[in-house]
Amino acid sequence: MGLMIKKPEDVAGSAAPAILVGLFVAFGGILFGYDTGTIGGILAMPYWRELFSTGYINLDDGKRDVSPSQSSQIVSLLSAGTFFGALFAAPMADILGRRLGMVASTGVFTVGVIMQTVATAIPLFVAGRFFAGLGVGLISAIIPLYQSETAPKWIRGAVVGCYQLAITIGLFIAAIVDNATKDRNDTGSYRIPIAVQFAWAIIMVIGMLILPETPRYFIKVGKNTQAAKALSRLRRLDVDHPALVEELAEVKANHEYEMSLGKSTYAECFKGSIGKRLATGCLLQGLQQLTGVNFIFYYGTSFFSNSGIQNSFIITIITNVVNVCSTIPGLYLVEAWGRRPLLFLGAVGMFVCQFIIASVNTALPEAEAANKVLIAFVCFYIYFFASSWGPVAWVVTGEIFPLKSRAKCLSMTTASNWLLNWAIAYATPYMVNGGAGNANLQGKVFFVWGTFCLICVVFTWTLIYETKGLSLEQVDELYGKCSKAWKSRGFRPTLSFAEVQEARGSVGGARHASLADIEADVGRKRSVAQVEHDGMGVIQLAEDDTTTAEVSTAVHASSHLITNAPETPTAVSSPAAIHHAPIHVYKPAVPAQPPPPEFAQPTPPLAKSAPAAAHARKPASRPSTSHASPHDNTSDSPWCITYSPYTASGNCKSSSAISSDVASIASKGFSSIRIYSTDCNGLPIIAAAAAAHNLNLVLGVYIPAEGIPAARPQIQEIIEWATSSSSSSSPPQTTTDSWQNIEMIVIGNEAIFNAHCSAASLAAFITEARRAFRAAGYPGPITTAEPLAILSRFPHTLCPVSDVLAANIHPFFNPDVLAHQAGAFVAAQLALLRDVCPGGEEKEAYVLETGWPSRGAPNGRAVPGGWEQRVAVEAIRRSEAGGKSAFFGFVDDEWKDGGKWGVERSFGCGGLFG
Repeated sequence: MGLMIKKPEDVAGSAAPAILVGLFVAFGGILFGYDTGTIGGILAMPYWRELFSTGYINLDDGKRDVSPSQSSQIVSLLSAGTFFGALFAAPMADILGRRLGMVASTGVFTVGVIMQTVATAIPLFVAGRFFAGLGVGLISAIIPLYQSETAPKWIRGAVVGCYQLAITIGLFIAAIVDNATKDRNDTGSYRIPIAVQFAWAIIMVIGMLILPETPRYFIKVGKNTQAAKALSRLRRLDVDHPALVEELAEVKANHEYEMSLGKSTYAECFKGSIGKRLATGCLLQGLQQLTGVNFIFYYGTSFFSNSGIQNSFIITIITNVVNVCSTIPGLYLVEAWGRRPLLFLGAVGMFVCQFIIASVNTALPEAEAANKVLIAFVCFYIYFFASSWGPVAWVVTGEIFPLKSRAKCLSMTTASNWLLNWAIAYATPYMVNGGAGNANLQGKVFFVWGTFCLICVVFTWTLIYETKGLSLEQVDELYGKCSKAWKSRGFRPTLSFAEVQEARGSVGGARHASLADIEADVGRKRSVAQVEHDGMGVIQLAEDDTTTAEVSTAVHASSHLITNAPETPTAVSSPAAIHHAPIHVYKPAVPAQPPPPEFAQPTPPLAKSAPAAAHARKPASRPSTSHASPHDNTSDSPWCITYSPYTASGNCKSSSAISSDVASIASKGFSSIRIYSTDCNGLPIIAAAAAAHNLNLVLGVYIPAEGIPAARPQIQEIIEWATSSSSSSSPPQTTTDSWQNIEMIVIGNEAIFNAHCSAASLAAFITEARRAFRAAGYPGPITTAEPLAILSRFPHTLCPVSDVLAANIHPFFNPDVLAHQAGAFVAAQLALLRDVCPGGEEKEAYVLETGWPSRGAPNGRAVPGGWEQRVAVEAIRRSEAGGKSAFFGFVDDEWKDGGKWGVERSFGCGGLFG
C-alpha cells in the first residue's frame, strides 16, 4: 500500500466528496469529546467547588467540595443520558433519516448545554448533564452509521476512525479551555467552558442541513431515485453511470435478501448471524471502556493531584496531546494492517503498560520515580489505545451489521459503550479514593484495567472478523460463510447479492437458505461450466428433436440455471491482436442418439431462404434511422459474417485481396461484415470496399490484455477516419453521412471473460466511447460482446450501457449439443439474453459470433467436421436467431493456435453460403 492510502485504479468517480462529508460529520465527535472532557477540569476548579458544595470538606486539602457521591452523580449522569440517547438513536435515524436525526440530536444536546450554563446548584447542573448526555448519545450512534453508509469501502475505516480523532480533539480543547479558566474567581470559570459548546452545535446543524442523506437509507425506505441522486453526489458520477448503477443494485439486492430472511425488528437483532454480530459489537464497545481510558480523562486531573504531581492540569493537557497525535497513525493502520491485527496489538500494548504502572505504583507509592513512571506509561498506554481501540471500535461496529438492522444494532452497541462508561464514571471515585466505604486502590486500579486489556486480546482473536476492503454488503457474505473469526483474514468475496437473489430460487427452502447453501448451488453451476478455453453455459436442451420454441420455453422456465464466469478466466493467445474466444454454455444431459435421417447425408450449400415464419421474432424498436439500421430478420439473406484481413501465415492481406474478399461476401448475400478497426489498419480499405458493394460494417474496438488504456487510441482513430473521409469525399458529405455504413460499434470482444478488464471499467469505457462517437456525429447503436454467462453475471452493469443486446454464442463448446441442435440452442440463448438484461424486451438482440468448426477433436458429443459444420450452420441459419447472427468466420484462421480441441483455426464457413 505504500505510505499513502490510494484509491484503487478500477474505482470509478471521485472519492473526495464522500471523504469530505465523512470528515465533516466526524466533527460531531468534538461535541462528544469536549463534553466528556470538560467535566474533569470543572470538578477541580476552586470556584466551582465552593459554589456547588453542600457542606462537604475535602480531606486532601481541607477545602469545601462536592462529596464523592455527588461527584459520581455529576459525572455519571452524562453517561446515563448517553445510554438512553444511544438507544433512542435507532428509531430516530430510521424515521427521520441519518441526516435530520443528527440535526435533532444536536438540538437535544443544546438544551442540556443551556441548563448547565445557567446552573448555580447541583440539581439543575445534573439535569443539564443528563440532557447533554442524551444528545451526545444520539449523535454518537448516528455519526458512525452515517459515515459507514457513505464512505467508499477502500477508505471507510480511516473515515469512520476520524470520529475518534474528533473525540480526542474535543478532549484536548476541553483541557485547554479548562486550564485557561480554572483560576477565575467567578462563574465564568465553569460557564465559559460549557458555553463554548454552543459553537460546536451551530457548526454541526448548519453542515447537516447542507449534506446529503445516505443512499443506503433511501434504499431502506424504498426511495431508489433519491438514493441514486445521493450516491451520484457522493461519487461524482452521473446517476446512469454503470459503476453507480452496479453499486446501488448490490445494496438493494442485499437489503432485499436480508429482509427476505426476517423483518427488521429488535427481536431479529438477537437471532442468528445478526445476534452474533450484535454480541461482538456490544462486547467490543464495552471492553473499549473497560480498558480504563476514560478513567484518565474523567478523573485524571484529580488523580494526578492526589498522586503528588504538581500542576496536574498541565499533565492532563499533555495526555490529551498524546491522545490526539496517536489517533492519526491509527487512521492509516486500520486500512494498511486491517482491523484484527490493530486491535490485537493495541490490546497487548495496553496490557503491558497498565501492569507496569500498577506494579511500580504499588511497590513505590511515595517515590518521585513512581510519578514519572506513572506519567510516562500513561502516555504510552494512551498511544496504544488511541491508535487502535479508540478508532477501530467505532469502525468495526459501524460496518458489521446489515442495512435492515444497522441503526438498531449500532444504537445498542453504542449504548453498551455508554453503559460501561457510566459504570466506570460512577464507580471510580469509590475504587480510587480513600475514606470510609471506599476501596482506596489508588494506582492499583491499573491492575483492574490491565486485566480487562488481557481479556481484549482473547476477545479480538476469537470474535473480531477482518472486514478491511469489503463493502458493507460483502461483510454480510463474510459472516454468512466464515464461521471462525481467525479464518476471516483470508476471506475473499465470491458472490454478489444480485447473484444471490437470482440463485435462491434453485435452492431448496429458498427463503431460509443460507449464503453457504446458495454459494454451493452457484458453485455447482460454475463447476459444470468447464472454463479454460472450453466454455461455460446457460441452458439445457431437452431431447435431440427439441424445437426452438420448446427450448425457449424451457429456458424461460429455468432462467436461474445461468452460470457465471470464473474469478480469473484463462485468456487464449493468438498471433495477431485479435483473439476469438468461444462463448460458453451449460452442459445439458442429452442421451446419445444418431442424427435424424434427413441429416444422414451431406447437404448442398446453404440456400438464401428466410427463416421459417413460425420462428420470426417481431423486431424491437430501432436505435436509429439516420445510419445503417441493424439487419431485419425478415430479409431473404443472411445478416453478417466476421472477417479478418489475415493470410494463412498471419500476415496482412493486400488491398486487392481484401477488396476481393469483400466482393465475395457481398455475392453470398450478406448485408454486413463484422471487423475490428485494428486489423492490419484495414478499416479504410474494408470500408471503401464495403461501401462499393452496399455492405454495412459492424465495427469492433478491441480491448487487448493491456486493458482499456491501450484501447482508447482506437476511438480517436475511428473518429479521425470518419471525419477525414467526410471532408475528402466528393461530393462533400456531412459528418453524419460518413457514418452511414456503420451498422453498430462493438466495444470489446470477451474482454471481461479474458480478464482484460472488469465489468465496471468496461461499462465506463462504453459510456466514454459513446460520448466521443456521438460528438463526432455517429448516431447508431453501441454495445459490447461477451459470453452470455458474463452478461448474466453483470446485467445491471453491462446491459444499461448497451444500445442493443449482443452475445457470442458458440454451440460447439457445449459438449452435449449435436450439430443439428445448434440452431435451437443459439435461438434459445438469444431469447435468454433478453431475459437476463433488465428491459431486454425493449432492445434488439444479436449474436455477434456463432458457428461450428470443420476440423479438430470432438468435445463430448459435439463433433467437428465438414458435414457437421454444414448441418450446424444450416440449423442456425434457419432458426429464429438466423437473421440476427454474425457467423464466424469468412475463412479459416490458419494463423491461430488450435486451442484445446484444435478447432480454433477451423471456423471458416463463408464457402457454405451463396
